[in-house]
Amino acid sequence: MSSRIMDLLVVVGPSGVGKSTLISRLIKEFPESFGYSVSHTTRQARAGEENGVSYHFVDTDNFKELVGKGEFLEHAVVHDTWYGTSEASVRKVLAEDRICFMDLDIVGAQNLKKHPTLRSMVVFVIPPSFEILEARLTARGTETQAKIQKRLADGKEWVQWFQDHKEFFDFHCTNDNLDSCYEDFRHAIMTACFDVNVDLHSR
Repeated sequence: MSSRIMDLLVVVGPSGVGKSTLISRLIKEFPESFGYSVSHTTRQARAGEENGVSYHFVDTDNFKELVGKGEFLEHAVVHDTWYGTSEASVRKVLAEDRICFMDLDIVGAQNLKKHPTLRSMVVFVIPPSFEILEARLTARGTETQAKIQKRLADGKEWVQWFQDHKEFFDFHCTNDNLDSCYEDFRHAIMTACFDVNVDLHSR
């Protein structure tokens, strides 16, 4: 495959919309081309999540210490929890000549798109409906009802921001069917990152 012409693939969307599934599927299909930066978070690990693989799980004091040291490319409070992307985790992927996937909120995406040296593509994943999204979040069995409602409220704000600022995003897709959404997601990313001319807004 040709050399990468992108550094970062930033995926944005409401919690439960399927961002991690889409990212993991593409990395599994093209492991030599894509990697994933492991973010830091102050939330508790869910069942099946592994420290250093899913996230770097730290307490609030440790997180703030890392912020003070300037170790994060971006950080923000999302759903009342701190999340941050360390420069070291991104540089590790880029050093392997792979494009770095990042699962971020809108503020983080804005910060990285303005980065002076890192080239980024920003993708928004839209839920088919918020009723379906709520069912997905509930089915996880990992959140209280209050946290689910907080994630839904944040998600509605993000979708509204997307609708008001579509020009900010390089591509968007609706995850109403995982297989068809993945095909659109895969096509847009592979063509954009490896120098094939297509209209990313046509789908």
